[in-house]
Amino acid sequence: MKKTLSKLLITIIFIYLLNALFPNLSFAAIPPPPGNCGTLGNSCCTGRICYGGLKCSSTTNKCITDPAKTALCVSGTAINTAIGCIPISSTSNLVGFFLRWAIGLAGGIAFLFIVYATFLIITSAGNPQRLGAGKELLGSAITGLLMIMFSVYILRVIGVDILGLGQVGL
Repeated sequence: MKKTLSKLLITIIFIYLLNALFPNLSFAAIPPPPGNCGTLGNSCCTGRICYGGLKCSSTTNKCITDPAKTALCVSGTAINTAIGCIPISSTSNLVGFFLRWAIGLAGGIAFLFIVYATFLIITSAGNPQRLGAGKELLGSAITGLLMIMFSVYILRVIGVDILGLGQVGL
């Protein structure tokens, strides 16, 4: 069992090192056009094409930012970041934004624990200690996921419905 796992681990490390040392370069983006066409504020390229997530304006035939993608941040009440537009207009909007991210992150971590626990159970090979550890971790991960879901529900019922503290944005 240990010999098989060590061979598997060595194989995975070897494949990783091969990929790290000899990467296949692939360019998924369209090569930039000659000149300035297709860039912000300049005219659209042939076929009404703009680059970098820009949109070709139907009226001016110039490349502009896509209003659908920047609608949240245009009003000046949000900060555009890599994780989205963080609202700064009110405390409840800000708290709601971070609570949504925290709950999503906690759910993702619980999912990873469920996958790991399942891996432990499947690879236990009759070892009762490993099987027990996998079962315990699986039960704990599912319990944690249920606690996350019910805590959101309880906070909504107590905070919004009973106390009337306002919508937090969950």
